[in-house]
Amino acid sequence: DARALLMRRLVDDAGADDGLARGAAASSPSIAPRRPRALVMLAAALLPPAALALYALFGSPQSVARAVDAPASVDELQAHLRRHRDDARAWVMLARAQLEQARWSEAAAAFARATAVSDKVARDPQVWCDWADAAGMAQGSLVGEPQRLIERALQLDALRPCALELAGSAAIELRDFRAAREHWQMLLKRLPAGSSQHAQLSQALARVERQARFALP
Repeated sequence: DARALLMRRLVDDAGADDGLARGAAASSPSIAPRRPRALVMLAAALLPPAALALYALFGSPQSVARAVDAPASVDELQAHLRRHRDDARAWVMLARAQLEQARWSEAAAAFARATAVSDKVARDPQVWCDWADAAGMAQGSLVGEPQRLIERALQLDALRPCALELAGSAAIELRDFRAAREHWQMLLKRLPAGSSQHAQLSQALARVERQARFALP
């Protein structure tokens, strides 16, 4: 499908970022839709091609399927929350619905509220992954606040696939290829051998490993 073609193109384009080894100049890939919603990066060049490929490929794996947990509209959820300000489940539902609508900042704020009013929600690593996703998309970068959210997800579940992928992508954005390699190697072990995700991550990881060998300590 179109998403799979995008992923293959991004992983192929990641080879351009091997300039550390070959002395070639890196080229930025064109940006195409990420998941059913558009990839709205304020500065697409901030993420090298390999990171973009995996960020788009994995993101928060359950966020699309779980974007709206009940047939309630955003307006209905907002009306409900005006009456029930501490309904954490409704805050998460609202956040995921807004995430699906590319309302990144609003989604991030709703995730923040959900974790503030419920200890149970605050112990869910997927919520922190989705929050990091929203915060990263809102600012066009995974550096800064999204990193803190990713680290919290990893503290709750060190093997959570979405957290490992996002952590690797943030590390590449910082050109910390060794850290990216570590996160993505752990992620690779979690993927079914022979799957398209496994194959594409293997390709991107091979390029990250070459970059890590040439990176300064």
